[in-house]
Amino acid sequence: MGKSNPGTGYKSATVKIEALDNGLNIVTDGVNADGKANHSEGTEILDGKDYPDPSNPGRTEACTRVDANTVVVVFKRDRKELGRSFDVVSKDGRTITRTLKGNNAKGQEINNAVVFDKQ
Repeated sequence: MGKSNPGTGYKSATVKIEALDNGLNIVTDGVNADGKANHSEGTEILDGKDYPDPSNPGRTEACTRVDANTVVVVFKRDRKELGRSFDVVSKDGRTITRTLKGNNAKGQEINNAVVFDKQ
C-alpha cells in the first residue's frame, strides 16, 4: 500500500485487473479508512469519454491511455472535475503505482499514492 491523507484512503485492498480489447475490467475488495468493507467493480473504457461510475452514482470517469504503461482517469460530478488518478504499470509488469489528487464527496482533499504488487 502507500500513503494517503487521513480519512481518505484504504486500510487494505485487493485489486483484480483484467485486460479487455477496449479497456480494463477492475474488481476491488478492501477496507476503507473507517474500517468498513468496500467492494467495487467496473470497466474502464480507454477512449477519453465520460462514462457513469457504477460504484459512485452521479459521478463519471474518463479514462485515457497515455502510453503502453500509463492510464489517466479524470473523475467528474456535474461535469466538474473532482480529481484525477495516474496509474503506471512498471516495465516488468509486477507493480502498479496509482497517484490520486483531487477532492472526495465530503470535500476532503485527496492526495494518495498507492503501490499494488502482482500476486
